[in-house]
Amino acid sequence: MNNNKPIIILGIGNPGAEYKNTFHNLGKIFVEKIYSNLKNEWGLAPWKKDNAGKFLFSASSDKKIMLTLSESFMNESGMPAKNILKKFNAPAENLLIVQDDSDIELGLAQIAFGKNSAGHKGVESAIDRLGTKYFWRLRIGIRAPKSRKASEFVLKKISTLQQKNLDKLCEKIIKGTKEFVFYNPDKAANIINSSI
Repeated sequence: MNNNKPIIILGIGNPGAEYKNTFHNLGKIFVEKIYSNLKNEWGLAPWKKDNAGKFLFSASSDKKIMLTLSESFMNESGMPAKNILKKFNAPAENLLIVQDDSDIELGLAQIAFGKNSAGHKGVESAIDRLGTKYFWRLRIGIRAPKSRKASEFVLKKISTLQQKNLDKLCEKIIKGTKEFVFYNPDKAANIINSSI
């Protein structure tokens, strides 16, 4: 990570009311939760829209943290990722993409760096557009039960019981994110990956 450049946290998913509160949009949902929980602590500005870049963004008061939300469809996530890094003059190594992950059980999460996409279309798009896989990913588990195919549940709405599991996970992710943005990804991984 480059300590002289801002940390970019990007939530990916699908736009539109029909995709709201679905598992495939957990990346965007969790970035919104980070914003609401840490807005005052980090001095985050209100969300602004970059129409050309197809994303929303909110900067911390010291401009060292940028929370961003893709407004593209999942399989086009690479375009806003590239536009965001260009706009804020940040390297890929300072990017954390927050995504759903059908290979991880619901209620768990994992921070990873430099991994292949494992078939995730949004990550594939980011790797293709950025020309590198060397960025960070916060993989939020959605698999429950393990025997089901991802295609059967990624676009389903999150139930009340499932939301309770995700709320517990959110506390851990917020704690880990606070380490990540101060250039401590290993500490963040120790907190978030502890149950994997």
